[in-house]
Amino acid sequence: MIFDTSVWIQFLNGQESSKVELLDYSIRESKAVHICPPIFQEILQGIRDDKQFVTIKVLLQGLDFLHLDPYEVSVKAAQLYRSLRKKGVT
Repeated sequence: MIFDTSVWIQFLNGQESSKVELLDYSIRESKAVHICPPIFQEILQGIRDDKQFVTIKVLLQGLDFLHLDPYEVSVKAAQLYRSLRKKGVT
């Protein structure tokens, strides 16, 4: 599974939602939780406290990192967006 930055932020801030519950469950049950470089960056750049930055960075580095070709991912993401937009979902 891969979770968007917004879910991680809610999780780290102790907020509750169904997506946060799924993330928490996935981590606790050692399910495959993946992260990609942009989400890793977005999470870390929002952390103001130096000690918390280091702690969260180490924790996130324990996840499965996706190593994807940026060009290929961009094209696939655009295709997915366009296909959903045709169905009225943005």
